Amino acid sequence: MKKKKIGLALGSGGAKGLSHIGVLKVLEREGIEVSYISGSSAGALIGGLYAKGYSAKDLEKLALDIEKNKEEFYKLFDFSKSLQGIIKGEKILEYLDNILEGSSFSNLKIPFISLAVDLITGEKVIIKEGKVSEAIRASISIPVIFQPYPWKDKLLIDGGVLSPVPVKELRDLYKPDIIIGVSLHKRTIWKPKREIQIDIPYQPNNITEKITYKMTQTKLFKEFQQRLNPLLNPSLFEVLMQTIDIMNYELENQNLKNADLVIVPEVQNFGTFDFDKASDIIALGEKAMEENLSSLMKLIEKKKFIFF
Repeated sequence: MKKKKIGLALGSGGAKGLSHIGVLKVLEREGIEVSYISGSSAGALIGGLYAKGYSAKDLEKLALDIEKNKEEFYKLFDFSKSLQGIIKGEKILEYLDNILEGSSFSNLKIPFISLAVDLITGEKVIIKEGKVSEAIRASISIPVIFQPYPWKDKLLIDGGVLSPVPVKELRDLYKPDIIIGVSLHKRTIWKPKREIQIDIPYQPNNITEKITYKMTQTKLFKEFQQRLNPLLNPSLFEVLMQTIDIMNYELENQNLKNADLVIVPEVQNFGTFDFDKASDIIALGEKAMEENLSSLMKLIEKKKFIFF
């Protein structure tokens, strides 16, 4: 009897992607082996580390360390003077390469693909070769927030732009018997915060950086926002993130049609950079997987007696 191969497609969503760790915790606890992984953005981050050999417990420890020491985490945000993106991403790349021990795709314990989008051609890019840290850095390049990542002859941005949950890519490449898709987006009523505070320890070095970083904190700018939209008064950052969430939700409906089982942790009310809420987000991923465990077991049992 052939052993059933399970593929895991992990979706994009910033800090919401920490819920993937909760999903993995339940799968490990139940002795369910993951044979293939695909990921976009946050899904590429968690998926790449898991494929490298980090256990769910290891990943949880990394996340909780960030939750306890967010000031250290924010030091990875190397602010840029370029208009391509607020964060250069060089320090994050260095951090990723360090915890991945310089691993290439050929060194991974589980076959893995990372999704990105070429800003030049508008085409989806499936990364399955080279350094895993670079593949993840490319996939997490949220437009405007991170500078696009140059890779070969391409300029790569966030994989979630075209494939928020890369189910089809996983099925086409590896043809697993069962695919679990983990989606982090759900249509909700948007409730922008009235007061926005970006708690990042950063001191501008010159007038250009001062203007870039401090502009949204000025009384004049806040008054200008209020006049533009007295009903909602969202920050520019919130508008961008909500736009991406709307786009991702619509794209995911198409992506997830190819999945055998869809897991949707209730993490929609968490923000892109809510890494200081890691324990809550991981718990919600765990809860969502537990609620769908019987469905997964039925799928495994259903395909268990196929002999070929």
